[in-house]
Amino acid sequence: MTAHEERVLSWLRRAFHAEKKAKTLEMLAERCREKAQRLARNSITTGRNDSCENSTEKALAKLADMERAAEEQRAEAVMLADEIRKAVSSLHDDALETVLIHRFVLFHTVEQTAELLGCSAKTVKRKTLTAISKMSLNVPFIL
Repeated sequence: MTAHEERVLSWLRRAFHAEKKAKTLEMLAERCREKAQRLARNSITTGRNDSCENSTEKALAKLADMERAAEEQRAEAVMLADEIRKAVSSLHDDALETVLIHRFVLFHTVEQTAELLGCSAKTVKRKTLTAISKMSLNVPFIL
């Protein structure tokens, strides 16, 4: 694989990494939610005081920030997946487009893609490399 093809492959993987980051931020938001709920329960059972209220307010503010960051990252992941899908469609080869969509938009593994398409993993790898090679020639705007 040439250096240009490596850059195309990295470009194709952007949506996958954005999706993983979004899921991670959602997990952090869930932890913040649990902490805020725990603090709220504790302040109710122990009787409200200023420090409990401040802690709960801080936890709720942190939760709002995390939820906003997760939502922004989710929107970024969707935008990147759409951008990649549009670039893949420029190949004008249904077989190659299908493989790339499964791999880089739907985030299926080589094995999952092979099973869904009814071919071998080796065929999926070959078609992926062929498609990346073709994209590196036809889609210079990626880089």
